[in-house]
Amino acid sequence: MATPHVAGVAALAWSEKPNSTYQEIRDAIFAGVDPVSSMADITVTGGRLNASATLQNLNPHKGTIELNKDAYGLSDTIEISVYDVDLNVNPSLAETVAIVVASTTETIPESITLSETGLSTNEFSGSVPLALGEPLLDGILQVAHGDTITATYQDTDNGPDHLRQLTGQ
Repeated sequence: MATPHVAGVAALAWSEKPNSTYQEIRDAIFAGVDPVSSMADITVTGGRLNASATLQNLNPHKGTIELNKDAYGLSDTIEISVYDVDLNVNPSLAETVAIVVASTTETIPESITLSETGLSTNEFSGSVPLALGEPLLDGILQVAHGDTITATYQDTDNGPDHLRQLTGQ
């Protein structure tokens, strides 16, 4: 059953980056496996196929955004991190990136500025507090129990319409 799965990931990879060579796709698949100790002497890679990691290996400039928890209380603060080499425009300055954060309650996103953690780290961090109440553009994300929270930023290298987003509750 591995053959159709690997073929499917290869087709997905080529659809994402159609000018790739056979070797680039193969290398991305091999480098993207999840190591599994029981498969060490059974498979060529010693691991399990990972489609997401394969795609990430084909586009190392694609950034990531992370929220510090999977779930939040109604008065918590969300810590947000973005890692993207394309956002480091001037290596001699610690830079900032604007992101937007929305919830099911507050559908008009709050704009939050993240600061680079040092010179040329390509890692940006910041936070937004949560609170109950009516949606206001006040730097506080209004939420209710069970809301979905979405953080989004614009990835400059992948075109003006490419948005990275992560959702948590």
